[in-house]
Amino acid sequence: MIRVWIVDDEIWICQLIRKIIDWEGLGFQIIGESYDGYDAIRRIQEEKPELVLTDIRMPGFDGVELIKRVQGLGIAAQFIIISGHSDFGYAREALKYGALGYILKPIKQDELLFFLKKIKERIFTTEREETQKLELKSKLDLSLRQLREQYFRRLFDNSLGEEALSLQELNQQYGCSFEEGWFRVILYQLDKKHEWLENHEVNGVMLNSLCRYFTEEFEKICFETFTFYKGQQLLQILNYADNQQKTVRKTLEQLRKKINDDQKLELGYELTIGAGCQAGCLEELPKSWESARDGLYLRLSMGCGKMIEASRYCYEITNIAAVFTVEEIKMVECYAKNFDTDGLAIYIHRLFEKILENPKYSPLLVIEIALEVLSIFINTLRQSGVYAEQLAGEWERAVRELETCYQVQQVERCLNRVFILARNNYETSAKSKNDRVIEIVRQYISEHYKEDITLKTLADEVGLNPKYFGEFFKKETGMNYSEYLSGYRVEVAEALLKDVRNRVNEVGYMVGYKDPKYFSKLFKKATGLSPAQYRKLFS
Repeated sequence: MIRVWIVDDEIWICQLIRKIIDWEGLGFQIIGESYDGYDAIRRIQEEKPELVLTDIRMPGFDGVELIKRVQGLGIAAQFIIISGHSDFGYAREALKYGALGYILKPIKQDELLFFLKKIKERIFTTEREETQKLELKSKLDLSLRQLREQYFRRLFDNSLGEEALSLQELNQQYGCSFEEGWFRVILYQLDKKHEWLENHEVNGVMLNSLCRYFTEEFEKICFETFTFYKGQQLLQILNYADNQQKTVRKTLEQLRKKINDDQKLELGYELTIGAGCQAGCLEELPKSWESARDGLYLRLSMGCGKMIEASRYCYEITNIAAVFTVEEIKMVECYAKNFDTDGLAIYIHRLFEKILENPKYSPLLVIEIALEVLSIFINTLRQSGVYAEQLAGEWERAVRELETCYQVQQVERCLNRVFILARNNYETSAKSKNDRVIEIVRQYISEHYKEDITLKTLADEVGLNPKYFGEFFKKETGMNYSEYLSGYRVEVAEALLKDVRNRVNEVGYMVGYKDPKYFSKLFKKATGLSPAQYRKLFS
């Protein structure tokens, strides 16, 4: 419904306007009326109608002044002027200020209807255009945000190359408001204490809420702030003036304390902030991101719920090669080749203990070694020919999960899960392969039992060394190949002897034995009866 307000100092004119038109049937609703300019401006400001029908001459101030004042208040109302013949000069002035038209007294229904239809079309068209503008702006804002996010992801991955933009170009192309000053990357990580497998749905909802909160807080003190997800962490870029350095750090501490005081009691979550080092320009932001990431990794030794600035901590040994030597790499490869997951788990546990017990070693080495072990393990499986697609997905999941670990035990469990899955895949794959080999052999015997089948014949059929195949066949079936072949031939012979159309002395030849006496002896040993005695049971 289009809401209408009537302004006229003559009450009977107002009543006439109400009665002359089926307002609701036309899609309009008269919500009130005023009898002077002062009351009209007050009520229009309160009710904000879409359409005002106003007389030109009335007490207080005239219709032209009313239009001016309503427009000055920013109220988007349309106007139709009601005037007499002598007021035409006023009406013409009203048209200059945006009135849709004027109606001469006495008011005629067809004239009023004409303007109402016209106003209805204009209002709906305007609303539609405004809606389209808002939708377009929303899409544009989203596109700019996505492009901006993509740019910073590439910046942190060092993949921009010659596509790197200056501060001015970045602002121009992506609608940013960055200024010369300090830049800093902040990483926010929510950890649910006492529970390794977190509820990621709750985690995501909370981080989304915190994202808006953090943005609002830093917009007050920064030139620009931009926030997006990187992995399972919330990443925020801050750009601020030199005199705001202490304020930024103080705000981060206040936010951490407030969030932890609220959330720890309610849901058991703790917020850890990895605060990157300050960067003097955009090009140095990747260093700030690495510093923020390292700050979160330091939770392994410092615990959750803190703001950690990795750049404030110095360790004597930070190079992975000093701990994870060539000998260690060979040991991991050896464990992987033999699928000794228990041995590998114990080995990694001792290595991590060595790092955390020595204050000279950076705790970041735990994560670096974990990632390196995963890489070595997967590459060893590839070379062994037992790499599976399922394992690829699990490896990617483990890499993401390592980012969220805040205890060494979690890191170890993450690695062990991949090790055990690989071992299970291998065992399942090996069993399946073995079953297939046996099935091929059995099928071959069922089709060629009449022929002279040797161990080499069967080994060649499945592409194995005869000696290895003989051992393998006995291990899988519990008998050697000759026992299985004889047993199969006896089963076929029993079926042939049941059919009286087959001669007894020819059955041995029919199942692959050229010597009838040897066949008879073999048959009796297997069934307890000679071929002739077995025939009598069915003749």
